[in-house]
Amino acid sequence: MKHELLAPAGSLKTFYAVVNAGADAVYVGGPRFGARAYAQNFTTEELIEAITYGKLHGVKVYMTVNTLVKESEVQDCIDMMIPFYEAGLAGVIIQDVGIIRTFRKHFPKMELHASTQMSVSNVEGANLLKEAGICRVVPSRELSLTELKEIHDETGMELETFIHGALCYCYSGQCLFSSFIGGRSGNRGRCAQPCRLPYEVFDENNRKIFEKRELFSLKDLCTLQFLPEILESGVYSLKIEGRMKQTSYAYTVVSIYRKYLDLYDEKGKEGYQVSKKDYEALLKAGNRDGFTNGYYKQHNGKDMLTGRSSAHVSSEGILDENLMCQKKQVPISGSCKLQVDEPVTLTVKYKDVEVAVTGATVQAAENKGILREQIEKQLQKTGSTPYVFGMLDIAMDDGIFLPVSSLNQLRREALEVLTRQICGQRLYEAPKAEEETSHNIIAGKENVSVLVRTKEQLFALMDRPYISRIYLEITAFSPEESKALIPDLFKIRQEQLEIYLALPYIFRKRNKDHFLRAYELLKDVTDGFLARSYDSLGFVKEQKLPFVTDASLYCFHTEAVRFFKDFSAWQTTVPVEITRKEMKPLLPFTPELIVYGRIPLMISAGCVKKNTAECKKKSETLFVKDRMGYVFPVVNECNGCYNVLYNSKPTCLFNDKTSFDTPYLRLQFSTEDESEVNKVLALFEKQVLGFNTPAKALTDFTWGHYKKGVE
Repeated sequence: MKHELLAPAGSLKTFYAVVNAGADAVYVGGPRFGARAYAQNFTTEELIEAITYGKLHGVKVYMTVNTLVKESEVQDCIDMMIPFYEAGLAGVIIQDVGIIRTFRKHFPKMELHASTQMSVSNVEGANLLKEAGICRVVPSRELSLTELKEIHDETGMELETFIHGALCYCYSGQCLFSSFIGGRSGNRGRCAQPCRLPYEVFDENNRKIFEKRELFSLKDLCTLQFLPEILESGVYSLKIEGRMKQTSYAYTVVSIYRKYLDLYDEKGKEGYQVSKKDYEALLKAGNRDGFTNGYYKQHNGKDMLTGRSSAHVSSEGILDENLMCQKKQVPISGSCKLQVDEPVTLTVKYKDVEVAVTGATVQAAENKGILREQIEKQLQKTGSTPYVFGMLDIAMDDGIFLPVSSLNQLRREALEVLTRQICGQRLYEAPKAEEETSHNIIAGKENVSVLVRTKEQLFALMDRPYISRIYLEITAFSPEESKALIPDLFKIRQEQLEIYLALPYIFRKRNKDHFLRAYELLKDVTDGFLARSYDSLGFVKEQKLPFVTDASLYCFHTEAVRFFKDFSAWQTTVPVEITRKEMKPLLPFTPELIVYGRIPLMISAGCVKKNTAECKKKSETLFVKDRMGYVFPVVNECNGCYNVLYNSKPTCLFNDKTSFDTPYLRLQFSTEDESEVNKVLALFEKQVLGFNTPAKALTDFTWGHYKKGVE
């Protein structure tokens, strides 16, 4: 299998450089909706130029639309894509499932790739997206070589993985850290990278166990030493991170990986050996406290973290940028026929593509006619076009006249037609409007659900008849603890409460196995599921029970809701990054609204406990303190082997004047003890349900994005 070397380009200059360095494909950001909103990015004209140049040089161009799109922006996103689709864009890298659904209808001849922002970590997620029209998946960076091979072997899908560049601490697409502490959402391409800042860590006894330094900052990834193992795991596209990096960085990294990819193709794994000089060249091009092998061969590790400084360092570029970024013209052949009283004809050919155009009528010269040399000179003026004539044949009558302007126009038209033929340009046709399915808003009394992750929280819900559903955070319970809960869960169901199992935030093999063991024990007391990832969605849609999609399966607009309804989701959850006003288009689908709870800000394979003390394979809560004095609880979910960093303050949307637009309300408990749960429920009963319950107001909470939203 021939592999694809996929390079980043943040500008047209860098695009030419990485093509010259040997990239098979290039990914770029368009004018809007890319995950690097603060990067230079391409204008419409520049991107069309890049697509055309790539077609001529056998290089594919992929565009990133890897952010979440609001209802008011969907049509803008379609309109933005039309000229690129018509120009022959090879594919688009997407995070938003509503955009997948939209683009599949509007742009049927273009490849759709699932961004790493979708956190695909298992076969189930890949198969689900394959069913949705995705042909390539960029899995979570946290996956091992074994997991990648399993996805490839069982789905047959193209896999694209990162082989070099910066790493996020959190599973991509699951990070709300920047969003909630500073209003700059990574899901909207505006991450402020708070993970690169210093933090302190305290245990449950308020004892400091980690001095103020980088806790979440990972070294840059470099896989050059074990590239053959990645190639043999079934990965097709080898992706280099760095759309915001300098041109010299991109050129150097691409050229070195090109060299070793070719070496592997020529000599195989046995003849593959990396020189010290080339490895040091990568270090000089740019690194963050050295390199790491990433997650390919380990689940996590302290050695992946940067030391005292998380700054990215690089040497001054010593390469000639003019040489790096030189546009290379491709040779074409041409023949021009000029006969008196006949239209001039110019035929041009590139490889097996040939076009002919006609121009003005050739006239007999009254005085001195036009010379062959003049005709050849004008036709050879290909200038800034991608072409140069390697051969040009001119057949002409004697004593003829044709204005120079006519020759120029003929040449321009011929090259434009040739370009259109080579690029295989497509005509956009708007799809027929989809028939709307009616959804009636269910008015009336509130339907209250509560998520719990401890036995004490569960028992605090007893004798509260207004609660209709309980979500059980099954990852927080061992199989033995789950089994011990069965009698209580039977009793709860007798009170007309539904029990839904909340699947892990990340549904990889380890936590999938834990969940399946728990589900087998709790099958008789399970009424449904809460799906939190595309992997768990792929699992629950095959079960014969209803399921709700959580806020981590983002529904910023109605097409996203329809995506989940296509896969039989009974209900969705309002995203925590949209405002009350922005959620209004979603209301006909009766989503569930989280009205209380600490919002998970980061889900990570990295473990704060392991990196600051030692792993005891026992779930516990630590506390991370930032520069401003805010304290964030972090829970190591050992049954799933991932961490959840919660917001420093709970989101609370209820007060005396609250009137919610949806009757489906959810409270989420995470680190609260039984007394805190009782306090919150009493306040909810008083302020939302109108009970006469004595209650004290919360003093330390946030409205989240309910009022202001994200940019």
